Amino acid sequence: MLTMTANRKLIIFSALGTIIVLWQMLLPGYVLTLDMVFGPQASWPTLSAFTTSSYPIEIFLYFTSFVLPGWLIQKIILLAIFFLLFYLPARFYLFAEPKEKSLGQTYAPYAVALFYVINPFVYERFMAGQWMILAAYCLMPAFVFSVVDFYRRKTWLSALAVFVWLFLIGLFSLHFLVMGTLIFTVSYILFLVWTMTLKQWPVFWSAGVKILSSALGFLLISSYWLVPYTLSAKSSALAVINQAHWTAFRTAGDSLFGLVGNVVALYGFWPEHEPWIKSILFPKNNYGWWLFFLVLTLVLVFLGARIGLYNSKTRRRSIFLAILFLLALIFSCGYGESIFKPITVYLFEHVGFWSGFRDTEKWSSLIALVYAMFAGLGIGYLVDRCRSIELKNVFFFSLCLLPLFYTPYILFGFWGQLKTVWYPDSWSQLNNLLRADKDCKAIFLPWHQYYSLSFNNKKLTNNVSRLFFNCQIVDGRNMELGEIVSQGGNGPEYDQVEAIVTYNKYTSEQADAAVAKLKALGIKYVILSMDLERRDPYRYTFLKSKLVRVQANFSGIHLLSL
Repeated sequence: MLTMTANRKLIIFSALGTIIVLWQMLLPGYVLTLDMVFGPQASWPTLSAFTTSSYPIEIFLYFTSFVLPGWLIQKIILLAIFFLLFYLPARFYLFAEPKEKSLGQTYAPYAVALFYVINPFVYERFMAGQWMILAAYCLMPAFVFSVVDFYRRKTWLSALAVFVWLFLIGLFSLHFLVMGTLIFTVSYILFLVWTMTLKQWPVFWSAGVKILSSALGFLLISSYWLVPYTLSAKSSALAVINQAHWTAFRTAGDSLFGLVGNVVALYGFWPEHEPWIKSILFPKNNYGWWLFFLVLTLVLVFLGARIGLYNSKTRRRSIFLAILFLLALIFSCGYGESIFKPITVYLFEHVGFWSGFRDTEKWSSLIALVYAMFAGLGIGYLVDRCRSIELKNVFFFSLCLLPLFYTPYILFGFWGQLKTVWYPDSWSQLNNLLRADKDCKAIFLPWHQYYSLSFNNKKLTNNVSRLFFNCQIVDGRNMELGEIVSQGGNGPEYDQVEAIVTYNKYTSEQADAAVAKLKALGIKYVILSMDLERRDPYRYTFLKSKLVRVQANFSGIHLLSL
């Protein structure tokens, strides 16, 4: 348990780390990058077969948008995520020994935090805008600690803590929820086997009652998404995932170190296959220094693992982390070409829910956790070997530079690559016209889920139209990734609209018929943004119809009525 002074220092450290990482992103305005899109408003989520565990988060964002501007909500979220990324791994350092107050033990949690935040996994995921993945990631150290703590104490409170953290993780990511569930399930089965082998029946039954009761409570409060999903499982997003998804989202390898080496280095995020990833800075572009700092990091991690395994006090926790690392490595390599691929193929084909892990590299989050914990143990050990206080301090700060040199582009607003922006005035002017129509329903063009926004420094960004316009927006949900066009769940109306919008060879008469079909679907407007002018593969020839009228022209965006 941290003292008040230690906790205060940790809070200050976490706050400073958050400011240094976010930097210019703390200025007023929106930060838009791939999947991270925020706007002035949030739409009310609807319960369906596609309802996920993040439904309460979506409701919270919806109501908060009535009180705070969207850009400020985003700032608060980013501040919270990165603060907790620094704070929680240090606060729940697995190898903390309350009775041992050496300087190494005091410093180790800070090292753990740095290694957990400053690494390629966090870097790539944030550049891809996956803030909810990082929100779940920041909670994993607390969850893993709670699992270990339950096997230590076996109390009602420790059992409840496991499922509270698991529920909180599930609010942000189903993938991490499943990962956490598997971690606890496997560990608990091993625990049961151990207690039965030793014939510790009172421990067996007492722990079982606590876990069963806590698990039932977890299922009860999770019923808001478990029930609709169970009743409509055949029409869920899992139903549309196939081999094309496994291939498109497979873990990326490295031309020099292969796939396993790339995963060990905490790289391998699937967009490394994609052309747009070349627009961001990569530490690996300088192989000499990058490899040098990787080797030093792995040596430090190996030292921590060796110390943990040889010490009787930390052996069980170290074995737990070692097993976690091995499983995470196997699962993270996934469908990519490696010796572990047959395992993933079998899981994809025979374990129904495993297809949801089409992006298996998310398992690398656990590798990062293991690295951070063992690195902290190793640094604490080395610091304690130094003779003078001055040398201890210098050595500690030198070792803590490793993650900063290994992944430097996280610092100072991700090296200035992401800047705050505002939506154009022309969008607001057009939206004022739409707001007056209480039955507004519009198609937004260009018809793409991802495209380069001119006002966002031409960065590839998820379609933001639904988050900005006060109108029921029908926009492109086509991923256009390999053979994958859609992720499902769009409904028959969407398919009809897409077929009309993407057909490029209408005659004037055919265009009239197409517009009539759109009007029958209740669509009254077309919002045409010129971001992809002359670069869009779709020509939107249905707009040739004489039934289409120009209602307003603004800079870079037009409003057409049907």
